[in-house]
Amino acid sequence: MSTIRINLLGAFEAVADDGRPLVPTGKQRTLLAALAVRCGRPVSTDVLIDTLWDGDPPPSARTTLRGTVRRLRRALGQPRADAACAVRSTPNGYQLDLDADAVDLHLFRRLRAEAADARGTGREPELLRRALGLWRGEALCDVASDALRGDLTAAVEEERIQTTQRLMELETHAGQYERVITAARRLIAEHPLQERFREQLVRALEGAGRRPEALNEYERARVLLADELGVSPGAGLQRLYRRLLTDAEPDAEPEPGAGCAPVAEADAVPGPEGGAARPAGAVPRQVPLGIPGFTGRASALATLDSLLRAGADTAPPVVIEGAAGMGKSALAVHWAHRAADHFPDGQLYLDLRGYEARPAVEPYDALASLLRGIGVPDAGIPDDTADRAALFRSRTADARLLVLLDNARDAEQVTELLPAQSCLVVVTSRRRLGGLVVRWGARRVGLGPLDDAEVAELLGDAVADPDRTVMAELARLTDGLPLAVRLLAEYARRCPGTPAAELAALLRDDRLRLDLLDSGDGRDPGLREAWRGSVLHLEPGARALFELLGTHPMPDMTVDEAASYTGAEWRRAYRDLESLAALHLVEPLDRFRYRLPALTCLFAREWAAARRNGPRTTPVPLTYHRRLAA
Repeated sequence: MSTIRINLLGAFEAVADDGRPLVPTGKQRTLLAALAVRCGRPVSTDVLIDTLWDGDPPPSARTTLRGTVRRLRRALGQPRADAACAVRSTPNGYQLDLDADAVDLHLFRRLRAEAADARGTGREPELLRRALGLWRGEALCDVASDALRGDLTAAVEEERIQTTQRLMELETHAGQYERVITAARRLIAEHPLQERFREQLVRALEGAGRRPEALNEYERARVLLADELGVSPGAGLQRLYRRLLTDAEPDAEPEPGAGCAPVAEADAVPGPEGGAARPAGAVPRQVPLGIPGFTGRASALATLDSLLRAGADTAPPVVIEGAAGMGKSALAVHWAHRAADHFPDGQLYLDLRGYEARPAVEPYDALASLLRGIGVPDAGIPDDTADRAALFRSRTADARLLVLLDNARDAEQVTELLPAQSCLVVVTSRRRLGGLVVRWGARRVGLGPLDDAEVAELLGDAVADPDRTVMAELARLTDGLPLAVRLLAEYARRCPGTPAAELAALLRDDRLRLDLLDSGDGRDPGLREAWRGSVLHLEPGARALFELLGTHPMPDMTVDEAASYTGAEWRRAYRDLESLAALHLVEPLDRFRYRLPALTCLFAREWAAARRNGPRTTPVPLTYHRRLAA
């Protein structure tokens, strides 16, 4: 019986020991990849169906999956259940029984673990090189499953980056500068905004005696960071730059992975009221520019101000939550500027990108950015996430600092980023971050729609002849969403003097409303892109229910109706509706009844039509038509 090898770190390959391809194309390929990612562990039928059909399975999905499993077993030459490579049935799915080292992903992770155990010995670089030698390109780059690639690619790519960075540290310490230069240039091409790779390149060029090139690399980094992010290089790069300019001798390289270097006494000043020392001139002011003409949100601002009166050093974390487009970030930034004097040690800001098309910022990288913000050099940032979190708490102890974490995906993404108790943390998120409330006593500040007067104030002079009745209708047609109102104002300013009544007439047409409230600019997305980011973070069942809500004839739905409409069990329907409510895609009306706001309903209808290549034709149960006619 021949054995097989499965390669996931690049184009997918499944080959016998004699080099024969075993699963060339089709859903067998995706199925084997999904099982190989979790080699030796059971994978549920629901997960496999979601992977094979990217969350949009046909009614016959379970039958098709069983047929695909049978064909895969034949392709693998599995005549018996005890074969060397077996796709084995489990109570709720299937499992690939194969030696983990026969899958390059698992071999890569084993070699990384061995390298960590061999830290500080001569074996570590060899193990890291063996691990990196398994890579042939982007993981699973040719597997037709966004669900599978989305779960795997970002995580394993970060592991590759960490491994490469660790190897570069070791090679720099050993004086192997040319190797580091080659590796750093490759990583910069892939990740142009990662300062850690720029710093390693500049340091290696300096060590190799190529100082003019090192200065040029610093300037390239400075221009790129200013153009793309509006920020200056971090403390590590700036220190290297000053050293290059003064022609000073290079600092002695710290041992790779050594503990964090303390701030030198000559470069430090005491913190407030005898608190922690901080580098001179290094008070961070990272909060972005506020939105001009910010209006409304008096109650939310009063709640935030009350925390200052109670003492920011004893306040729990604050979570500003609300639907996409509800103005959470605008409120947080506006208040941060207003309260700046209460935080003499500065303000840190980090966009966690929880609901963007780009991968979210994981705690490992987020902590590195926060530590750089308070002056910790890259050489002093530990390799382990838990160690980074501990250092962040230590360095912020007794400091009066505001930490603004914008666009959080979930509580898990935020928990390790919390500083010392003396600092105030403000988090914005579309999701109800119950974990922060339960575990850390976070204070919720919920944002709802703007009222009629706030909508009128936000529209300002963008519309002509404002009438109270018409302005109330505009508030209703925009659902009071600040993003929708701002986009409407921008549309009106294209044709100065547009009467408010004319805008209202255009918005009454459901076919035009979302088009009018779409920026059409990929860098500044409108409502569609904002909602899309929320929907893509739903579990398959909740996502399918959201699609159905767009075709539901009533503006609200009970759990009983959702269960009847989808054929799901009552508890499943309840969990799916609660998942939608957690992301503020639906509004709870009472304990078991939910409402879909009008604009969100239009988007749900579009989403369902696009996913199914046309309007939904499944008959709506008669009971709903009776309710509609009642």
